[in-house]
Amino acid sequence: DLEAAFTAAADDDDVLAVVVTGAGDKAFVAGADISELNTLGPVEAKEFALRGQAIFNRIAGMRVPVVAAVNGYALGGGCELAM
Repeated sequence: DLEAAFTAAADDDDVLAVVVTGAGDKAFVAGADISELNTLGPVEAKEFALRGQAIFNRIAGMRVPVVAAVNGYALGGGCELAM
């Protein structure tokens, strides 16, 4: 979970940098499941979007450099994460 990982890194004074990479060999981030998002109501969709934005805000506010080691496609929110 990105949120937990970045919270832990932010709280650890020994962390000097963070490198984010994908787990597979084809995609850095494949993006959200659009068919699953289509099932969300307006309130749930807003909460989903706000959670994603909170993670990006956490990353932008890190005291250490954050590097994206993009190892494949960066789709959807993965494109924003890579930037």
